[in-house]
Amino acid sequence: MSRVATRWMMFGVFSMGSILFEPSSAAAYSSYRTRVPNGTTHSCLTCHVTSGGGAACGSGHSEYPNCLNNFGKAFRSQGFAWTSTLRSLDSDGDGYSNGQELLDPNFNWSQGDANPTPTAYSTLPGFFGGMNECVLDYDWCDNNPVATCTNTSGAYPSFTCTCPSGYSDFFGNGSFCLDINECNSSPCGAGGTCTNTSGSYTCNCFAGYTFSSGTCVDINECASNPCGPQGISCTQGAPPTYTCTCNTGYAFNGTTCVLENACTAGLDDCHRNATCTPIGAGYDCACNSGYTGNGHTIIRGATGCTDINECLSSPCAPGSCRNLSGSYDCSCPSGYLDTGTSCDDINECLTDPCGVGTCTNLGGSYRCTCPRGFEATMGTCVDIDECATDPCGPGTCQQSTPGDYTCACNNGYEPTAEINGRCVDVDECTMPQVSLCATEATCTNTDGSWRCDCNEGYEGDGTSCVDIDECSEAALNECSVHATCTNSAGSFSCACNEGYEGSGITCTDINECSAGNGGCKDTEVCVNVIGATRVCDCAPGFDRPSDDQECASACGNSIRSLGEQCDDGNVDEGDGCNASCQVEPGWVCFELDGGVSECAFTCGDGLINTGEECDNGENNSDTEPDACRTRCVNAHCGDGLLDSGEQCDDGTGNADDRADACRTTCVPAYCGDGFTDTGEECDPGGGTQLDQALCTSRCGENPSGDGGSTPGLEGGGGCGVAYSNRGPDSGSTSWFWAALCLGLMLRRRRR
Repeated sequence: MSRVATRWMMFGVFSMGSILFEPSSAAAYSSYRTRVPNGTTHSCLTCHVTSGGGAACGSGHSEYPNCLNNFGKAFRSQGFAWTSTLRSLDSDGDGYSNGQELLDPNFNWSQGDANPTPTAYSTLPGFFGGMNECVLDYDWCDNNPVATCTNTSGAYPSFTCTCPSGYSDFFGNGSFCLDINECNSSPCGAGGTCTNTSGSYTCNCFAGYTFSSGTCVDINECASNPCGPQGISCTQGAPPTYTCTCNTGYAFNGTTCVLENACTAGLDDCHRNATCTPIGAGYDCACNSGYTGNGHTIIRGATGCTDINECLSSPCAPGSCRNLSGSYDCSCPSGYLDTGTSCDDINECLTDPCGVGTCTNLGGSYRCTCPRGFEATMGTCVDIDECATDPCGPGTCQQSTPGDYTCACNNGYEPTAEINGRCVDVDECTMPQVSLCATEATCTNTDGSWRCDCNEGYEGDGTSCVDIDECSEAALNECSVHATCTNSAGSFSCACNEGYEGSGITCTDINECSAGNGGCKDTEVCVNVIGATRVCDCAPGFDRPSDDQECASACGNSIRSLGEQCDDGNVDEGDGCNASCQVEPGWVCFELDGGVSECAFTCGDGLINTGEECDNGENNSDTEPDACRTRCVNAHCGDGLLDSGEQCDDGTGNADDRADACRTTCVPAYCGDGFTDTGEECDPGGGTQLDQALCTSRCGENPSGDGGSTPGLEGGGGCGVAYSNRGPDSGSTSWFWAALCLGLMLRRRRR
């Protein structure tokens, strides 16, 4: 048999069984709903998957099993009866038993009973979903005390349990709530005692405290102003106490401020110069000392207080009295004690103010009579410090008996007296055994000591001096390099070497050629040799045939020889080679092949040729200042023209050996040129221009008596030494200028 045929056969059998055993749908549904608790509350959904029940599942009994939910299937398996087994099952798997969802968890319901309540909270046991465990008391929340149950959605358990305030959740799920003993944390504070209660506590507050915000707080008694209108401030004390600071005259009696002293409270009528005395709650007034009256100002018969003038009885004599309001004041003179009511003489001697002296009391004072060595100072006898004025000088002063002192003099000093002397310097230089200066040294006394200095030309420490050989080193003497140094004891001397002359400090070459051509012949020229004898060479234009022959004229022989600049075969002037065979200015001479000299006049061609100092061509001039001259020489002193830098120029009239002449340096005659010019009385010479006063008002009479110059003075000029007859002042001036003139004559010898 095929599988299809078998299926249809089984379907037929099942259908027939259904027809035979199942009641009709309408009859079955109403009967089944009454067989379970709250079955009628939810209609067909209690057992079926749809609200239409079995009729909504289609035709044929074969589809009924698929229309039943899990509870319906279990209900059918129990013979369509509410059984203890069906009650304990959880058909929809949501954690709640079928009995819980249908509100018969303990299997108390029987068919025919009323539905368990509250029916609104029953749920469908065939559909997954939560329940309100809190309402149905399906929760485990603690009931003593009652924990708060809160329903939630979802499967069992769909609720939470919260312990009430004052309890702790022992297991953490609200099933066991344990009372908290709040008193353990001392919530009442120091102001009361704590008593624990179920879920809470109570505070028994002490006096001065009140319960607030769960604790005992101090009551502010000052808030109600207990001190009253005479209170200044209220200060809280230890509860329940407080203190009041009251106005003057009022006191705190433990409750408020009450009157204590009518006087200090300002409730009296006493005069300002009276004293108020409190008497119970009243007072009495009495005028102060120095005043008279009854002291009152308001009450009947009040007279107030009137000042008494005490000075009328002269209480301060011999001092002065000044009346004051209610009193008087004494102004006592020096030496009197102001007792407050009188001036009493002070006997200063009672305190022995004079010390070693004798005290005599006087009216308002005293007198000290002091012994020798003491003086009355600042009201007592004070030892005179004889050392205060430093009487010893360079030494130490020491007081001995009163009025005396001794001197301990420093080294190099000695006292003038054993007592009351002074320290004076000891002249050690008068005691060779003390000074020990060398014989080549000079002893110099100083304050408290002495000094040995080696004499000039010696060296050492003064007690031992040795001669200085100044000639051993050039730095030790001033001899000229052209002089010979000779050492001597303590000194030296300088002598110019042969061929030189001078002081030895300055040595100049002896120029034998300076006078008379040095003794050379007319045909010779004297040639000075530094430090040696002069040499006589042939004069220009002359020649010496041999060393033992005299010089003969060679100029004009057409041969240029020694001393000649040219030789043109003649001795004519103006042809370029003059009579002395020297090239004339403005000319150039030359020899071709060593023969006769040929000369050409080149000055004026604008070129500076050999032998020319300048050449400005046609601008050469002998009449224009500073011009190049027509002989091709520069403008110069002596050309007769006043060129730049010149003060005068008389040409050939310039002279250094004639008074008033323009000098060869082209400066006018001046004081210091060695000649007595117009307006001068003398001239010290020297070649340096001096103050004109040296040649006029400061000149003296010539000691030679010739009334003119003194030719013997080096430099000339006639400077003389003045003999004074003008008094002390002019005499001192004359000696000064005499010394100046003599200084020009003498050469100072120096080491």
